[in-house]
Amino acid sequence: MKTETDLNVMFFHGKTIDGARFTISGMLDNNVLSLGIAICAHGEQFTKEKGRNISMGRLLNQRHPEFGGRIEHPIPPSEDKSKDFTRFTDEVSRLNNYTKKQLIKEFCLRKPDLKSEYEQKRASLLREFAIKLKELSEMYCV
Repeated sequence: MKTETDLNVMFFHGKTIDGARFTISGMLDNNVLSLGIAICAHGEQFTKEKGRNISMGRLLNQRHPEFGGRIEHPIPPSEDKSKDFTRFTDEVSRLNNYTKKQLIKEFCLRKPDLKSEYEQKRASLLREFAIKLKELSEMYCV
């Protein structure tokens, strides 16, 4: 199993202008900078380890495109590989000037729509109930 050092994953921990803490993980490959993000929820304790795990998970294994968390930026080519981390930090440090809401929009993060899942389940149960009720009424109202 490859580790983050085998993959040349870089990390950046920041704070938005409205105080939200976040972690960015990134990989540079063929002049494309791929980024994954983890944003601390309000009232949640910020830890670098948890932020790294979440952001790297989004970077390497996009869980579902509908929920976002990963973006890719083309960047100018450079012959000097030792400057990759500098190029990474230059690119992501601008995110410190965002609000939490802007970060969520930039990375297309959103929670699953639980309300519509609930409504779908409720509608399904109501249909089943209506079918059973019809069967019972036919059985006893002969």
